[in-house]
Amino acid sequence: MIPLILITINKRSVDKYIQTLKVGKTVVIDVFPEKTEYSIGQIKSLIKETVVFHLELRIYVLTDFDHSSIEAQNAFLKLLEEPPEKTLFVLTTKSAYGLLPTIVSRAHIVKLDQAKITPDETIKKQLQQLIEGKQFMLFPADIDQLVFFFRTRLPTDKKAVEILKELLRVQSLLENNNLNQQLAIDHLLIFICKHYSIK
Repeated sequence: MIPLILITINKRSVDKYIQTLKVGKTVVIDVFPEKTEYSIGQIKSLIKETVVFHLELRIYVLTDFDHSSIEAQNAFLKLLEEPPEKTLFVLTTKSAYGLLPTIVSRAHIVKLDQAKITPDETIKKQLQQLIEGKQFMLFPADIDQLVFFFRTRLPTDKKAVEILKELLRVQSLLENNNLNQQLAIDHLLIFICKHYSIK
């Protein structure tokens, strides 16, 4: 079965969507990361568990899979290359950019609750300080948050147009190429800093 990537910030939306996937006798197994990310050992255990044949459909839900290391994602990729019968993998994430492009290319993406994205106040404050020239620091962020921030500035900030053009260009590159998300974010923050330092 083709794995699913559910893009959402709402666990209830995931649970509701999973209910629509159940057919007959279905077992849903929630897999949670050890500490803050999935370990290679945890992925290897999952591989061993899925080798066993089961009569019923088994849905493995891997929550916040974008928090996984590259090594753990590569180990999981081997599982996706030869998926076991009667097994469906559902990966949840806030953004597909944190996943390996090879995983994304083997999955069907379902965007849930996109209209409900709310700005992250910490990122908003850091961006405000950055454009005012008070502070420059590289921080992990979601491009969607950057786009949201600069869209709200369009009516009052002429520079926001050029920033948004670059954000959307880089977002397109991330969606269609094998780019590192954090390097893309770092590039955008430098671009923003340079753009606002020019009078």
